[in-house]
Amino acid sequence: MISIGDKTTLYDMKGGKHAYIEQRILHLMPHYEIYLEDHLACSINKKFRLLKNDYALTNGYRVDGNILALNFTIIDSHGKKMCSIKRKFISIGDRYEITILDHQQELLALAIMIAIANDVNRAQRNN
Repeated sequence: MISIGDKTTLYDMKGGKHAYIEQRILHLMPHYEIYLEDHLACSINKKFRLLKNDYALTNGYRVDGNILALNFTIIDSHGKKMCSIKRKFISIGDRYEITILDHQQELLALAIMIAIANDVNRAQRNN
């Protein structure tokens, strides 16, 4: 099947679908939508910046840090650190260390990280 844009589905070990991440292509800047349990939980829009990757999240969360190297923190709408993501550079393939501080939001944190990693990897492939 032909597909345009990134699409990722997260399943549990029993095959149950828990999250779906889809890139919407009819936008000026990269735009991703995250669905948890088939409900829209968050949209991620890349902001236009010349020297920095910066993202806006529609649920009031924000992303801080060095996104180009995939080391960043996700802050919730109350200013509380939700998780941090660090890319491991000395490895075969892509490896990440994810520290989730708010375990009630771990699925959303993982989905946000995947959407941003997809966008960064797509940009690196195109350059």
